[in-house]
Amino acid sequence: MKTRVKIVLGLFIITALGFTVFKTLQEDQLIVGAWISTEEPNWKLVFHQDGKCYDYYKEELDTTYNWEITNDETPSGFKISYLTLVNTQDAEDVYEYQIHGIGEEGMHLEYNTGIGLSQLFFEKQR
Repeated sequence: MKTRVKIVLGLFIITALGFTVFKTLQEDQLIVGAWISTEEPNWKLVFHQDGKCYDYYKEELDTTYNWEITNDETPSGFKISYLTLVNTQDAEDVYEYQIHGIGEEGMHLEYNTGIGLSQLFFEKQR
């Protein structure tokens, strides 16, 4: 009986870790491309596979960031993904967003403004 419990527990842990890695890989692939803000159509973020993100406003490059997607888990087992942008010219210029959704056509991010939470919505440019 103890062996069966250990096997089931081991399979559960392997499955949970595998899902987390798969989710991160999937998000890493889905984020690559150009994203236009739905609230401010002049704002565009372009994510490259090499980990660079280019921030454009009115088609002019404003800032270059290194990007990374990480995952965390709440005590209740809920998995949360975060997008972190670090300015390549100033490592103290860091933005962290919670990823509420990302797909082939849209991305929904949330961030803390210091006085509350704010939402960002993007559409993928084709």
